Formats: sequence, structure tokens, C-alpha cells
Amino acid sequence: MDKFTGYIHGKDDYDWIDARMDPEIVLKAAQAAYPGFNPHSWSWTELPNQGRQGACQGHALANCFQIALVQQYGIQTLFSRAAAYYLSQKFDGINGDRGSTLSGGQKVAESGLCLEVEWAYPSSYNNRQPSSADGNLNFKMMGSRRVKDVDLAWDLLKAGVPIQTGVAWNSSFEREVCDSYRSGGGGHSTMLFGLDEETGNAINHNSWGGNWCGDGRNQWTKKFFNDIIKRDRYAVFVAYDPTGLEVPDGFDDRL
Repeated sequence: MDKFTGYIHGKDDYDWIDARMDPEIVLKAAQAAYPGFNPHSWSWTELPNQGRQGACQGHALANCFQIALVQQYGIQTLFSRAAAYYLSQKFDGINGDRGSTLSGGQKVAESGLCLEVEWAYPSSYNNRQPSSADGNLNFKMMGSRRVKDVDLAWDLLKAGVPIQTGVAWNSSFEREVCDSYRSGGGGHSTMLFGLDEETGNAINHNSWGGNWCGDGRNQWTKKFFNDIIKRDRYAVFVAYDPTGLEVPDGFDDRL
């Protein structure tokens, strides 16, 4: 399966991404803030389906915000997948349902995102901002520069940090346990969060519904991740800093 589902592989603003926060700083902050974090507790994440829109990047970004809110406040809610996608496109200068980049997503994260109830995900492409989102794009979070080391990536996952992925997707990503990487394919973005308790593999959270690979997730081995880094120079892995999540006053009244 070599298909494009919304991430524009090879078109990120790599210089802009690599001027972001050092992921080592994200790691140290998370280790200090969540010393008792259990990396094997990840099954609570919600995985809405992106449907027929090229909104994988927006879904993965919204999932990273969902993780951060739980980490910081113990509150679980969905963030706007529509805002995460359509606003990324504005930063990317893209019109129409033609996907988005992770650099565009990072710019949205820094400028502000709203909740799913304030900008609901439509069944078909509609990038018009509803009035319910006006004044509510005020949840903010910093992303890191590219994570280029597999041991650092696993340390981030152990510490409770979500990692957004941007890869060239193909059938080697479709297995329940991904271990043998093949290059090439269409762009796709997902989120890594948590580790499997038995195998120590990273848990990959997708946006194709709960039936994909059994429960909407699969596992990546360290070898698989490392092979992507070595063989795909356009692949992007960025960590989001949950300890730095900015929330507006009285946000819980909006849930």
C-alpha cells in the first residue's frame, strides 16, 4: 500500500523545524515533571478516523495536544483536527484538500489550537473557520527540532513525550509489528506514544479508525525507526513538549 494520505513528504521547511527546541531539553523537562510516568499506559488515547480527507498531519498534531493535556492536567478531551489541518495549510500556502506539512503543524501549535467541540471535523473538506472557534485558538505548545537518534526517541517515549511522524508510507508500515523497513511511498503522518510492555516497541497511533491493525495502532521496533532515519532523508520526527503546554484561563469550562 503506497498511498498519499495528507502528509506532504519532502516539502517541509526543514530549516525552520531545525531551529526549534532541542529534543534533549524536552526530554529533561518531561523526566523532571513526570518521574512516575508509566510508558506502558497508552491504550486510553482516542483515534478518530480522518476519513477521505488528507488530514493525517492534523490528526496526529491534535493527538499530541490530547496527550499533553492529560500529562499536565489529567483531563482527556479531543482537540480540533479540522483546525490542526486547515490552519496548517494556511501556513503552508496550500489551497484545497492537498495535505499539509509538519512544519505547518508546528506553526499551528505555536500560534494556537482549539478544542474539537469548537471546530468539529467535517465529513468532507471545508476549511471555513466557524464562529465557535473565534477567540478560542489559544492552546499552545512548542515542538522540537527533528529527532534523529533512535535511543533519544525511545527515551522521549519512556518519559511520556509524544512524537509526531512524517514518513513515506508503504506496506512495510502496515504490519502489526513493523521491523523490516522499505523506502518509498506516499506521505503519511502519525503519532508515536508509549511502549509495549512485553516487547519494548514504540506504539504507533494512526488516524484510520479503530479497525486498522486491530485497534488503530501498531508497533515499531527500534531497528525499524533507525532504518527510516538512515534511509529517508526527508522523514521528520518531532517531539512535543507537554510540560510547556499553554492553556487559557478557565479552559475546563469549554470542555
